Amino acid sequence: MSEQVPDGWSKKPLGDIATVIMGQSPSSSTYNTDGCGLPFFQGKTDFGCHNPVVRMWCSEPTKIAPTNSILFSVRAPVGDVNVTKDKCCIGRGLSAIVGKSVSQSFLYQNLIFAKTKFQLLAQGSTFEAINGNEMREFDLLTPSKPEQQKIASILTSVDEVIEKTEAQISKLQDLKRGMMQELLTKGIGHIEFKPLPKWSTGQIAEMDEIPSSWDLVNIVSVAKLESGHTPSRGVPEYWGGEFQWVSLHDTKHLDVRVINKTVLTVTQEGIDNSSARILPQGTVAFSRTASVGNCVLFGREMSTSQDFANYVCGDKLHNRYLLHLFRWMQHVWNRLAEGSTHKTIYMPIFKKLQVLLPPIEEQKAIALAADKIDDCILDKTKKLTVIKDIKKALMQDLLTGKVRVNTEQGGMM
Repeated sequence: MSEQVPDGWSKKPLGDIATVIMGQSPSSSTYNTDGCGLPFFQGKTDFGCHNPVVRMWCSEPTKIAPTNSILFSVRAPVGDVNVTKDKCCIGRGLSAIVGKSVSQSFLYQNLIFAKTKFQLLAQGSTFEAINGNEMREFDLLTPSKPEQQKIASILTSVDEVIEKTEAQISKLQDLKRGMMQELLTKGIGHIEFKPLPKWSTGQIAEMDEIPSSWDLVNIVSVAKLESGHTPSRGVPEYWGGEFQWVSLHDTKHLDVRVINKTVLTVTQEGIDNSSARILPQGTVAFSRTASVGNCVLFGREMSTSQDFANYVCGDKLHNRYLLHLFRWMQHVWNRLAEGSTHKTIYMPIFKKLQVLLPPIEEQKAIALAADKIDDCILDKTKKLTVIKDIKKALMQDLLTGKVRVNTEQGGMM
């Protein structure tokens, strides 16, 4: 069924309503990092920010995107959209689009909305891409100029809220990084310090001293290290049982503090016939392969695959302190991981690992401070998800003409 055109709207090829400039990579000898020439953007432009990050310049540009051009990724990932505030040079991974008979801000929103359709057009064996003809022949629905401007204004206002919320999250994350650096190396309110003992494995920062009430300990002296295991995949009776089993299938869910439910479960028979063990509630599970550094607490008795190193904390080590410490130690894990394709931290490292050990009450206070800022970040992140969902719904309604805007009074009809 063909797309219905709302009353007063028209469907026109992109090339009829906008100028489409397909990128072309200049000679490699013209690239530089010294700021000579125009900023150069290829298909790997950082589209995550609202103005592309300049990493390279070109002294002899071939294809130039004018000021305020819409940059559109024509090679995988096809359909990413951004705007360049300044004139720039574009490589063959991008196109630059400038509206002629259409509002530039409306066109920007419409291209974002059309991303999935552009991706369906993309072809290629090595990487998917769309060519200039496909870009120019792509049909877009457009209303009158006043309606375009009103729709763009509504969607842009939502974008501004999204941008502000993202900035708030970024500031909170920066605050947490700095706060954890201070708390995990200097503690809370200390005025007396002592020399740092020799730290052979897992040093978290360049430092010469620690609070006088702290100790540097081998972690296995204050926590029991447990590895995981996978029951035989060939025995159906081992799977789908009463025990939650943390594995790499759960990677997307390891950003929470506590995990209560896993993608896969195992039976008592599976546990009995493998090296897997049921570990107690509160165990700290650390992902040591693939997504190295993910860390979570058990909300109930669970087991894990061999991809995890697990610590059952004793009386001197608070599990939430260890959780936040491990999450902050990503720079350490990057240093300790081995392997060219899939990074892994091997179990002997976890046996030799040394950690700073404040008194237990201070550990709890540090964990509580980290919990509070995490809760703020989570709250803002949930808000961001809601706003983005609202934006998607508005785009679906406004850019298809399902809901019409009142250009005279400024509302929606």
